[in-house]
Amino acid sequence: MLRKRNLIGVFFDRNRTEFIYHKLLKELTHLNIFNKIILVCNSNSSYEFLKNKFEDNPIVSIISYDNDFAEFGAMTEALKELNISNSLLNSQNIFFNDTIFFNFKSSFSSILYFLLKNQEHLHSNTPYIIGHVAALTREGRVLDLPITEWVQTALFVMNSEALDKISNDFIGILAIRRVQNFKKENFKNSFELLNTYFDNNVLSYHVGNWLFSGGWYQSKTYDDFDERKLIQKIESIVLEKYLTANLVGQNVQIIKGLNCKKREIRKFLLNNLNIRNLSLLLFLVKFHLFSVRLKS
Repeated sequence: MLRKRNLIGVFFDRNRTEFIYHKLLKELTHLNIFNKIILVCNSNSSYEFLKNKFEDNPIVSIISYDNDFAEFGAMTEALKELNISNSLLNSQNIFFNDTIFFNFKSSFSSILYFLLKNQEHLHSNTPYIIGHVAALTREGRVLDLPITEWVQTALFVMNSEALDKISNDFIGILAIRRVQNFKKENFKNSFELLNTYFDNNVLSYHVGNWLFSGGWYQSKTYDDFDERKLIQKIESIVLEKYLTANLVGQNVQIIKGLNCKKREIRKFLLNNLNIRNLSLLLFLVKFHLFSVRLKS
């Protein structure tokens, strides 16, 4: 059976939505390589913009969502839509959110490598997730599951075999609800809060340093954080790591898709840029030229 390919995008910021539309989506929808494209909007402004652009495109569905659990709730809505249309069966699914060209930055060659690497695994029946893999120095725990590494969810790929392994709770929303009773006043400090999710281990230090001590571009002290913004960000951090921990527990293969050194990427590209990938290659050349024009 021919394997289907789906694209799932999540949007919130209107300016980023417009940028990604012109830089990526406008061309990508004409390549005829996707069975379905689901774009979920966590804001009215991004929804109205994309709805107008793709109103007459039969393979593109635009969904308005309430931003509950941010991009992870939106991904769940997209999967529901794909399931209803029977588009998940025997599929490869590419997920991204609107931080892809902003907070989560990759070079042209690494994105090209990533897309071609996905094609290499397109017809594999082995359950897998592909993406940029971050690692801890030693084992931690997230919502009671052990974890040593995780796939960053700004851009990643899962096949239907991997999704089937965790179909009862795709990204951990059910698990995180068990500890969802957040008020800053209930915790003496940020470390006590993080221990609720990470069980007093290396991840509490890792996340705390990133969130409160300058690692993140919107980092600020615990006391300075707006309560609603803080819980939403912590939930996203937890759900990103829980996704990988849950998959590893189900014997799903983790494939590093954006971690290679430049020398390895160049070698892979030389071996894989051929006539079979012509449509993808032409798109990526246009993508690169557009990027150069924006910078000049």
